[in-house]
Amino acid sequence: MKQPDCGHTANISQCKEVLSLFLPLNEVTIARLVGVVVRAQSGLEDDKSVFPKFVADFFGNNTSNLSQMTDWDAETLIYATKQLAPGLNWVAVMVNLDHEGFYIPNEAAFYFLMSVYKYASQGHFPLRAICGSVRKNAEGQISLLKYAVSAPPEVFTFAHSGRQLANVDVVIRHKVQTEHANHAWLCLDLLEVLCQLAERDHASSVRFILEHPLKYFPEVLLLGMAHINLLGFDMD
Repeated sequence: MKQPDCGHTANISQCKEVLSLFLPLNEVTIARLVGVVVRAQSGLEDDKSVFPKFVADFFGNNTSNLSQMTDWDAETLIYATKQLAPGLNWVAVMVNLDHEGFYIPNEAAFYFLMSVYKYASQGHFPLRAICGSVRKNAEGQISLLKYAVSAPPEVFTFAHSGRQLANVDVVIRHKVQTEHANHAWLCLDLLEVLCQLAERDHASSVRFILEHPLKYFPEVLLLGMAHINLLGFDMD
């Protein structure tokens, strides 16, 4: 990874200094740090005010100078992390975002997280980090899914899912891909996990996520439900 421009040098040094408090860095630790930084980057005062509490809960008393983390950008965070822990598995980092306190409060925080993964890895965001099964932190999972389903494909895509809805009418497929070029509503893993979340007391949140496809291409959702044998799910 190329070093960021000279304007980032001071922040990189500060970032490495803070990250060094938590050596040796592993996927679980970095996932918790990323979760805290993403929450702090939301721009919401409430999230900034609870930032020190999250750090204290996750990392004990190693909280000196951690307010600097709110000023880091994604490139700085990843460059510093890779210098200290070059062998990290970034797919595992994203999977380990399933921890208490992880939450995406707004679109700015979502875009920041996507930037983190973009700089960390050249691949697509790992769908198994948010789809396929209900996570321990279901509210955090829902907060991420809410923005993922409507994101432009250059930011987030479901097109690389191994379980895509097949045999869809050409006209319907074109409509879905025009409205949602990130293939969200052709992804069976997404539909399956939304059904599972709805069955576990998150029906209102799932209903909100499904509002757009239910309005514009409900036939696609019905086909998807048929494929995963969950036609009994009540979406009304």
